[in-house]
Amino acid sequence: AQALEIVRAIVALAQTLGFHVTAEGVERPEQFELLKFLDVEYAQGFFFSQPVDFATAKAFFAVRS
Repeated sequence: AQALEIVRAIVALAQTLGFHVTAEGVERPEQFELLKFLDVEYAQGFFFSQPVDFATAKAFFAVRS
């Protein structure tokens, strides 16, 4: 419960100061849902993808540009 309040306070402070918030280390769906609830703009972590090598990342972005 304390960790949640710390995250909530950090996100609120950053948003109040006009910063974009990026959450790192998102691994579970419930973490992602909480971040959406807190209006966190960006997130990264194993929930979205395991690490990939340069060639794989390059091919991924080439298809989407």
